[in-house]
Amino acid sequence: MYRFLTDRECIINIKEPINVKTCIGKDFFCGKNPDEKEKLVFLLSSKDYLKTMKLSSFNQYPVVYSGNDLLREGIVPDFTLSDVDGSFYEKLESFWYNRKQIKRELHMIIKNDLGYIEQVIDEVFDFIQTFYAREDALYLKLVLDESLNNAYYHGNKQNPERHIRFLMRYYGYKIEFTIEDEGKGFNVSDSLDKDIDVFSPRGRGIMLINSLMDEVAFRYRGNIINMVKYI
Repeated sequence: MYRFLTDRECIINIKEPINVKTCIGKDFFCGKNPDEKEKLVFLLSSKDYLKTMKLSSFNQYPVVYSGNDLLREGIVPDFTLSDVDGSFYEKLESFWYNRKQIKRELHMIIKNDLGYIEQVIDEVFDFIQTFYAREDALYLKLVLDESLNNAYYHGNKQNPERHIRFLMRYYGYKIEFTIEDEGKGFNVSDSLDKDIDVFSPRGRGIMLINSLMDEVAFRYRGNIINMVKYI
């Protein structure tokens, strides 16, 4: 049984009308630990609420976002209104099944500072070595170093006021990293089409990441990179 929560009154038609009358405030997500037995679904129309929810302990729950500024802001919801159709409950069940496969999750906002970035890399590297041979773990550390430094230098332009969102999910059979910066992004196709000098210390980041990871995808305006390694 799902319980729907929203930041405003709304009605969504799925298989039967769902009437949501109780609105939640931003403080709903602050200083609380959710009941893991309860299947919550958030219906949010504000990007500020979405960001607050995703950076709280409630980020494990699905969210339907009804705003129209996804591409501009680079926000990553689980569903949009176009997903709310006759098969929406099946989609929710699939979401919960995938959530149960996650054995370890690390989600944090990193200050755009090389010292903080290095601390995150070392922490993740120590964790990876608990299930992965050190030699293989070093390759993943190299990927993290390259992608996080790309976010620092190229995405956030070394601006100390900006931040990097980092998400790691370990499923037992694969590990997944998502890194998002606050920069303008870039045209991924143009970058891949460029001739790369393999002897140059610059310009090899995407090529290196593609060679070491099994799946690599850039999302939205190019400021989000998702990387997967099967174990």
